[in-house]
Amino acid sequence: MRTCGIDRPALSERLRAVASLVPPGTRVADIGTGHGNLPRWLLDSSRVAHCIATERTRESGPRLASAPGLDVRFGDGLRVLRPEDRVDVLIISGLGARSIIGILDDDRGPAAGAGRIVLQPQTEAGRLRRWLVGNGRTIVAERMARERGRFYTAIAATAGGGPLPTHPTLSAEELLEAGPCLVASRNPLVRSYWRRHLERLERILDRAPRATQHSLARRRALLATHVLNALE
Repeated sequence: MRTCGIDRPALSERLRAVASLVPPGTRVADIGTGHGNLPRWLLDSSRVAHCIATERTRESGPRLASAPGLDVRFGDGLRVLRPEDRVDVLIISGLGARSIIGILDDDRGPAAGAGRIVLQPQTEAGRLRRWLVGNGRTIVAERMARERGRFYTAIAATAGGGPLPTHPTLSAEELLEAGPCLVASRNPLVRSYWRRHLERLERILDRAPRATQHSLARRRALLATHVLNALE
């Protein structure tokens, strides 16, 4: 399908999870957009009216092309955004949690006023959730996707701190590691992720002599067991 004079990009399952957390009719900034497939899809599907797509340098985003409603910019992190952009939704996907936190932690500009941030960490989703609730954000939605055998989590958070998530059998720390909205969803894909995660940890523990078993792996296996029991 062709719209706006360009081929409408097909979204990966990972990016579809991200797109599902973007409210319709909002103004979006996609930081570190890569080839720009996500903002172009959001525009071509009429989900949003305006989108800023950023990359750090022109060399890192050679395939980015302007289209109606798409504002392409090059620069570091959130510094390319301006107050007049009136960004409603800030998207950062495809980076590790520590890199995402570094970008958000450095923000003192207009992006700080974005009502919603949508994040897709490649690693350490629990660390990112803990940072969010510790910095005045409330986790309001989460999605899990599976693509080419790998699991991905997308997290949406809004400004304004709310009460810490609670669960009848999981501690607050366990719930932030597992994802409060994912646990509540009872999505079979979430169970598949934790089952596979537990199986991998058990293989690690089985190969190591008991005296030298890694305490972190044991703690993670116990966490995975608790989460799976909560999902039953």
